[in-house]
Amino acid sequence: MDRSPIENPYQAPQMSGKVRDEISGHVLAGRGARLAAWLLDHVFGFLSVVPGLALLLLSQDPEVFDDFGSTGFLTMVLGALLVGGLQVVLLCTRGQTLGKMIIGAQIVNYDDGRRARFVRVFLLRYLVAGLIGATPLIGLLWPIIDAAFILGEEQRCVHDLIAGTKVVEVSRKT
Repeated sequence: MDRSPIENPYQAPQMSGKVRDEISGHVLAGRGARLAAWLLDHVFGFLSVVPGLALLLLSQDPEVFDDFGSTGFLTMVLGALLVGGLQVVLLCTRGQTLGKMIIGAQIVNYDDGRRARFVRVFLLRYLVAGLIGATPLIGLLWPIIDAAFILGEEQRCVHDLIAGTKVVEVSRKT
């Protein structure tokens, strides 16, 4: 009697090992790496407004407000625009954000594995997803629903499905 293991369809997905995309041959960026890139992008976004926030906090003194209040607000806006603009330029030219550059990942087209361009990577992946997240009621659940899809076999969030993209490891030349 052969005692070969029986596959359990209810078993949780295995997290070990790299997943190679069958369509393009790319190695998909791991879930942990994508989370790290997301966290890094948010840290950069937060750090971009810290100088202005510090000036705003200094402006809580009524005698100092005129000197630091508007300057703090403008510093926050300029910092956010600078880092946000850099992120958009990197997305459109490299298919990467600062976080994805650091972890070695890139956004590519799902169907052909080529670097995703402006319409997919910015308009569909970020702008449409951002509008869904800004919708009353739906927006409260959107981050959870969007992120939960990464647990699927293809490791693609809803914003990846909308844009027809996937996140892969950047091949390093040695």
